[in-house]
Order: sequence, then structure tokens, then C-alpha cells
Amino acid sequence: MPNQNPKKRVQPKALLHSLLRALVLVDGIKGGTGKSLFTKVLIEFFRDSSIEISVGECDRDSPDVARAYESLVGQGIKEVIFAYFSEDPTKRAKADPLFNHATNNIVVANLPAQSPQFAYSWLIGDRLYELANEQDITLVHFFVSNGSYASVNLFQKTLSALGPYIPYLVLVRNQGLCDDWSVLDENREIQGAIAKHKVQVIDLPRVPHRENYFLDQHQLAFYQGLKHPDLTIPERGRLNQFLQKAFEQIRKVESYDGRSSQ
Repeated sequence: MPNQNPKKRVQPKALLHSLLRALVLVDGIKGGTGKSLFTKVLIEFFRDSSIEISVGECDRDSPDVARAYESLVGQGIKEVIFAYFSEDPTKRAKADPLFNHATNNIVVANLPAQSPQFAYSWLIGDRLYELANEQDITLVHFFVSNGSYASVNLFQKTLSALGPYIPYLVLVRNQGLCDDWSVLDENREIQGAIAKHKVQVIDLPRVPHRENYFLDQHQLAFYQGLKHPDLTIPERGRLNQFLQKAFEQIRKVESYDGRSSQ
């Protein structure tokens, strides 16, 4: 006799649409991976979803994310936060605004391209992952890779450092900089770590170069580029197509039960 009360299958939810309080960290470690580009795409994803967020700028050498979004405070951006990481343990409090704002909002933070161990020391050494769990703050870490040996090697080290502590880890494969990920796919050690820590993998599509150059040149957000009179209709169309493809990938990052900060 068939089961009259079959267990309903729980459908996975898009993680970023379900967040209330969160600290979303975008990491790439080495410059040239597309870290800042992906941070901007994430910000646009939230704006497109009518979710107000705070933007955290932690890259003192290249604060290009802050430059692009400072003028949009009040237009889907609650505030731009400047927070810095230091090798001096007595100065760790300079990064605390990221956590403080995440207690009542979503913070998307662009981590520094160099010396990420200082950010990890703040997060793990100060046991902020435990405080996040207590305050019901979701921790999400995106690692943007360009597929180079250095990038893949550092991704592996990042998993070792953060894997036990961050509930959601996402590898972003920048397809604009690498279209062959077989070396990573065939690395059993990395694939084992990805499975162990439930790392989700998404792709960042190739950004149209001419249009992105224009945005960087004028320190503009994608939202502004989509309406800019100095870009032609086809150029604005290419930007929009890029964003829609990127948003589709971001929506693949799922929320799931059974994983919590340790």
C-alpha cells in the first residue's frame, strides 16, 4: 500500500535571498583574480533584489568598491564602512565595524588583496565565528579564483584555515580569466576538501572589457553604467547580459540545514 503521508522533499533556498543579518566576505588573496569585480556584482545582486545592504571596504591599497558605491548611499546602499586589518594584534578593533553592522544588517565586505591572514586572525583568533553564531549572523565567504597555480594553492590554504569555522564557503571561478579548470577538478586533495567543507562552486562570466573599463575609469557602479548616456544601447545591453548571467550563478548558492559555526 502506498505511503499516504510521503515526506515532503525540502527544496533548497537561494542563500542570499534568505539572509537577514550576515557578514559576506569576498576574498581573492592575490590581485588580478576579479575580487573587486565580484564584490560589485554581489552588491548589484542585492540592489536588484531590493535588499538594502552595507558595503565594507577593507582594501586600503585599492578601495575601488567604495569609490564606486559611496555616491549610492540611500539608493539601496545603507552605508559604506571602512574597516582595516592589521598585523598588530592591538589594532584588530579597526575591523570590528564589519561585525558591528552585521548585527542588524547584511554587510558585503571587499577583503584586502594582500595579507589575508590578518583578516583570518581577526575572524578566528578573536573567535568571532562563535559570536556570529550567538548573534544569529550568517557568515559567508566567497573566494574568487583566476585558475592560476598561486590562486588555487591559496584557495586550498584558505579552506584549511576557514573550513571548520565558516558555515558557507563558495568558490567563484572567474571564467573571464580562465576557461580550463581541469587541474582543479582533477586535484583529489582539493576536491576532498571541497566535499568535506561543503564548498559550493559557481562561475563568474566574462565581463565585457570595454564597458567594464569605462566603469572603472569613471568609478561607476554597474547600476550607473546601465543608465549612462555615454554608453551606447548595445554597450548597456552587454553589461545587463553580464549581470543577469552572474545573478543566475549567485542564485545557485543554496541555504541548507545541518551546518553551523563550530
